[in-house]
Amino acid sequence: MLGVNGAGKTSTLQILTGDQVATSGSASVAGFDIAKQILQVRQRIGYCPQFDPLLPLMTGRETLQMFGELRGLPAGDLELIVARMLQLLSLSQYADK
Repeated sequence: MLGVNGAGKTSTLQILTGDQVATSGSASVAGFDIAKQILQVRQRIGYCPQFDPLLPLMTGRETLQMFGELRGLPAGDLELIVARMLQLLSLSQYADK
């Protein structure tokens, strides 16, 4: 999305990802209503913020677990998936920092 400062780009993305509640109107992502089916929406939308998206009080492992939960990965498989991703990215030694 491109536009001048104040055009509403960030607000639009925050609404579409469920980080902010829309005050009026409606929107859908891949046919899923953002007000009623936000889990399904979050499983289908990606968002890369302009600035560092990492939360300073969370470890790498916690961050991957959080995003896995947001994406709707099965809870029973989450630990194994996160461990595998850390291994594939050669980040295992930094996982809990």
